[in-house]
Amino acid sequence: MNFGPGTSAGQLVRAVMEGVAYNTRWSLSHVEKFVGNRLAPLSVVGGGARSDTWCQILADVLGRRLVRPVHPTQANARGASFIAAVALGEIAFQDVPALMETERAFDPSSAVRALHDNGYEAFLRLHSSIGGWFQWRNGGAR
Repeated sequence: MNFGPGTSAGQLVRAVMEGVAYNTRWSLSHVEKFVGNRLAPLSVVGGGARSDTWCQILADVLGRRLVRPVHPTQANARGASFIAAVALGEIAFQDVPALMETERAFDPSSAVRALHDNGYEAFLRLHSSIGGWFQWRNGGAR
């Protein structure tokens, strides 16, 4: 999409959201390479997870099923309590997935798959072409 005088605030917000999702896709590719495994489904947590629109954009751009737990803003506290329960010998790490309650799942839409694959390729080209702009002179990044 090109921006101009007719671009709405909603279009600008969606462009930012998609840009963040493309960056997440890029990061996820490196994480999966490091762990040697495709991660799916992915849990979406935090304040942004309360937005159905955000969750669907992420699912579409990542091409993955996303699951939103009940009370996604409390994920850190819940995770800490699970770790404490494991440390106390009350549960094992393998027990944790069964203890998680899912509020909703978001599946990627095949109707927008090609659009987001093309957008992601453009993101990678842009990232590659401007990467040097973010290096400080005389010594690289600080």
